[in-house]
Amino acid sequence: MGNKTINGITARLDSALNDLRGCLDSINETTKQYKPEVSSKFDQETKQIQWFIKNVPDIEPKLEVELSSILLNLRCAVDQAVYSMAIIGNKGADPIDKRNVCLPIYTEECDFENKISTVKAFKKNFDNAVINMIRDLQPFHGLGKLSPRDHPLEVLKFLSNHLKHRSALILYTLPIGMACQNITAEGLKNAKAIKDSMIIEQGPFDNNQIFARLECPDNWEKKLNTVQFCFDYAFETTPKYYVSQLRLIYHYVKEEVFEKRFMPYLERNQHRLK
Repeated sequence: MGNKTINGITARLDSALNDLRGCLDSINETTKQYKPEVSSKFDQETKQIQWFIKNVPDIEPKLEVELSSILLNLRCAVDQAVYSMAIIGNKGADPIDKRNVCLPIYTEECDFENKISTVKAFKKNFDNAVINMIRDLQPFHGLGKLSPRDHPLEVLKFLSNHLKHRSALILYTLPIGMACQNITAEGLKNAKAIKDSMIIEQGPFDNNQIFARLECPDNWEKKLNTVQFCFDYAFETTPKYYVSQLRLIYHYVKEEVFEKRFMPYLERNQHRLK
């Protein structure tokens, strides 16, 4: 039965990852075909430069629902693998305190250590090798320049928990930054100063809506052409997470969680699985 269990986990993971990649590709095609247009004007009354957004693209509701389901399935595949490792640790028997057997994901080290030292599901079912493997994956370590809150597993946990209570994932356009058109050092300095003093709305946006303002009574013509905007899709109730971050989830779960850690352990110990 060991091979059957592993094959089932692999099939679920591959399905979720492939569907996620397909949805992200579809969203990218939509944004390429219908790029938001930006126009601007100087308002004499308010002494502001105002930027407007046009041609806001729509994402098909079906795609939103599919993306929601994929994230839930991806989390289930991870938890199924952890449950199988608990069976291995319990010498083939059902895990102790099995309703609490899942991948713990924490941004604070003290919370993680408290979990594995007090909850029976972790005290009784896993050997030190598995606990250390799970510890190595924790968001509290960070990942490169990413903060624990932006770690792929923390994003996956947050979104999958959130989506349990909603029927669809709603996306909207969001300005995420500006790029200086003048690549000189002075141009970059000016662009940063402008960005720091600019008011940017989060959205969602309607066509011809003002999304950015800059008080600029002097030399506004020069500042008008200094910066350009970038856009991405984000989750309506959680605008801190962008759709582009989901590609990082895809690669992290596939490579770091399964290929480097979970699957080698499961394959070495498959004789203990039911």
